[in-house]
Amino acid sequence: MSIEWRFHKRREKNQYWKTIPLLSLTILALAVFLTFSSVAFVSDLAEPRPSPHWWVIVYAAVTGIVAVGYALAATRSVRMLPVALAINVLSIVALPKLLPLYASKVPLGTTVAQLHQRHVLDAMLVLGLVTLGYMFVFTFVSTEGARYFRLQTEIEVAQRVQAELVPPINLRTPDFEVCGKSSPSKTVGGDLVDAVLFGSELTCYLADVSGHGISAAVLMSMVKSAVRTSISRHEPLIGLMNHLNESLVDLKDTNMFATLACLRTTGANRVEYSLAGHPPILHYQASTHTISQLGMEQFPIGMFRNVEFRSSTVELAPGDVLVLMSDGILEVTNAKGIELGWDGLRELILENARFPLNQIIERVMEHTSRFGIKEDDQTLLLIRSGTPSAEYE
Repeated sequence: MSIEWRFHKRREKNQYWKTIPLLSLTILALAVFLTFSSVAFVSDLAEPRPSPHWWVIVYAAVTGIVAVGYALAATRSVRMLPVALAINVLSIVALPKLLPLYASKVPLGTTVAQLHQRHVLDAMLVLGLVTLGYMFVFTFVSTEGARYFRLQTEIEVAQRVQAELVPPINLRTPDFEVCGKSSPSKTVGGDLVDAVLFGSELTCYLADVSGHGISAAVLMSMVKSAVRTSISRHEPLIGLMNHLNESLVDLKDTNMFATLACLRTTGANRVEYSLAGHPPILHYQASTHTISQLGMEQFPIGMFRNVEFRSSTVELAPGDVLVLMSDGILEVTNAKGIELGWDGLRELILENARFPLNQIIERVMEHTSRFGIKEDDQTLLLIRSGTPSAEYE
């Protein structure tokens, strides 16, 4: 088990704690404070001190605060651990000097009745604090337990929906070969990749829906349904984009949208494409072994009403490859904080361009997993022109 993997798992665990509402976090802090502050009275019960009982209360308060500090460091941020440790050391060193009332022995002349009263008071305080601590723990567990299982259920449902909506793509026509794959993140994002052959026209697209969970999965399903409906109606590519935009504006939440890279074959070597807020398409040219970008500045889908989209065309030679990707590929970051970026992706494509498309995707995915931790969905859609030859098998 690598250090990087263990760090990633710990960070995933802490992501849940960072979503806990302030009220629930306060309840947890009270539970920890009350439970651990009782240690002071247990200690006093074992050997009553001649100092005033309020000194024990101060000791109990400091013990509870230190325990809360350790609890917050363990659940919210490891960076808080030195602060909690400093408070703990300070309490051990400074408290006896600030309040020099501590004695390790019971003074002579202390009566049994006095010891009994001290025992009874300490025992009642321990019982009361532990009982209150238990009540707060039970409240926290019952509230956050239900919320946690709701979140887990939502994630599982979204993952199943995503798996059904985004299966791997392997499609061949007399003039083109298409291969696509989406590798979802742990949080379940909204990458959607699809290819539809309708008559002699091949339509391929990659959409990246904003948000996560069920809401993203629902919007993904609406995008896929609207696109396929438009294709079945023989709408041109621009009509598809406009129809999709107008459909989503009224159906989605106001803060959600989808970026889209869509293309359609218009002949044996020509492809029409349109981009809506999506990263540019990479065009690998086999004859020169070079890569160029096909970019287009347009609003994302579903952001504004009455948006007029435009398209462009590109001529492909045999062996050329069009690369559509989600930003999860470009933004994967290594331990030094360096993103893979366009240069890294271009280098990967150039190194593997002559392999079969499914192998190119696997090699890119494998490289990104080694390069850094996956924070977002990673999706690739590749389209190669010309009939596949033995070179690519």
